[in-house]
Amino acid sequence: MNSNIFIGIYPAGIVYADRQQEVDRDYKRLAFLCYETLELKVEDDCPEHLARDIVADAAGFQMRRGLPFEISGCGKSVILGGASSKPYTVAEAKKLLCASVCAGDTLIESNYPYSNPLNDRSRLLVQAYKNEHGSAWLGRINLYREQEGRPIIWECPDPTGVHVYGASFVLPAYDDELERMIVGRSQTPYTGTGDDSKLVGAIFERIEQLGGHGLHWN
Repeated sequence: MNSNIFIGIYPAGIVYADRQQEVDRDYKRLAFLCYETLELKVEDDCPEHLARDIVADAAGFQMRRGLPFEISGCGKSVILGGASSKPYTVAEAKKLLCASVCAGDTLIESNYPYSNPLNDRSRLLVQAYKNEHGSAWLGRINLYREQEGRPIIWECPDPTGVHVYGASFVLPAYDDELERMIVGRSQTPYTGTGDDSKLVGAIFERIEQLGGHGLHWN
């Protein structure tokens, strides 16, 4: 998020404003996100580079539809998207992600890849797992030397922090057998795409058996 953007938490919604400009002795408003509708209204004169950051930040709130959001230090909260809205289910989020893949979003190139609709929908799927299961576990299939020592499967504390090079899949719970399969594939001498694709296929079969799903990033 650009440091020039001020984010204000108010009773009706979230205000994004420009710290570098003042109107009537207050920061100039750039955009407003309504709690009730989760509609983001970006002002026509909002600079494009700031609008991109605002849209990406607002997506983190929009994916929490139907969940409580604390708006004051005394514990007062609102239901994002209205009290009657339900959180996204895993099934709903999977359909949205598959629609992005089918629409060719994996081919989109952008200077702001984190605001790509495909990436937002992968984050939404992770949030849906947290909604339904109380936790979401992320994992890597390709193990690189520079990532040695990092977890292979780890619990995700915040879906908005999942970035382009983060995770290959999401699970409802940790699975030791899956981790052994991933490590085993990494330690197996490479003999060609045919043999390797069988190992990768077995890994994804295990992910599916566990109720998990692959993630896609641009």
